[in-house]
Amino acid sequence: MNVMRGGELRQTAATAVFGADNQRVSVDGGTVVTVTASDKDARTYLQYLDISNGGVVKGPTYPRVGYSKECRWTSSGDVTNKIECGLILTGGNESGGERKFPVVCDGPLAFNGEMIAYNNQLTNLVIEKMGPSKAIQNGRNFMAAPVRIFEGAWVLGASGLVNATKVFELRGGTLELADGVVQDLAQLPLLTNGVSGVTLGEGSALSLAEGGLTFVEGAQLAVTGPEVKDMHRTGLRVGTTACLPAQTLSKIKYNDLAVCQDREGYILTAGRGTLILFR
Repeated sequence: MNVMRGGELRQTAATAVFGADNQRVSVDGGTVVTVTASDKDARTYLQYLDISNGGVVKGPTYPRVGYSKECRWTSSGDVTNKIECGLILTGGNESGGERKFPVVCDGPLAFNGEMIAYNNQLTNLVIEKMGPSKAIQNGRNFMAAPVRIFEGAWVLGASGLVNATKVFELRGGTLELADGVVQDLAQLPLLTNGVSGVTLGEGSALSLAEGGLTFVEGAQLAVTGPEVKDMHRTGLRVGTTACLPAQTLSKIKYNDLAVCQDREGYILTAGRGTLILFR
């Protein structure tokens, strides 16, 4: 099913466009509008989506993703593709094992709607961010499972989008905060033998719980962002005390500089007496 540039495909019934049998939908610069229903649930499945060149999925209701079969989305082109509606994450299965939801970004993709679990129940669906381009999260996220960032960046475009208990896993990719974004996380595990990243925008702040920054053997963290002299309480903070051991701090670099930590948990550039702080 293909929706080309300038075209619009509008659902008229719950089974009109998508189905649970892995219907593939290709949106190349066009628009898909979800069916109108009495509640948020569109009762249709968007298991396979190829979206490109400024394509848009929008509507008053939320398509489901997950079900009992595999799903995969790809984004391509130079213009940002947009998911303007929310998503209902299902993903349950009898075995209780996790179900993977690869999102392959060879072009930028913006999630502008919320992501909620089906019937407010826990879901075992796990988003796996692949590809060099950015996935931008602007809508509130209530997922019960982690987002695994393998390549490129997963961007938090506004403050407080993620419940502090939800987990991002860095597996070679980067968690990025847009300018002015403030976000608390419980954990940020680095689970690849190599370098993963955190990119902080102007005036952004990322706070982790004590013990929330963990490394597998061989993992390193590259933190990048603007550094200023003024002491504003923004930047990277881990715990509320100087809780990171020297062995852990040695695995972190900020703009290629070695770091230490102050008594309130904020990261400093080692040997310079300057906090990693932002306007």
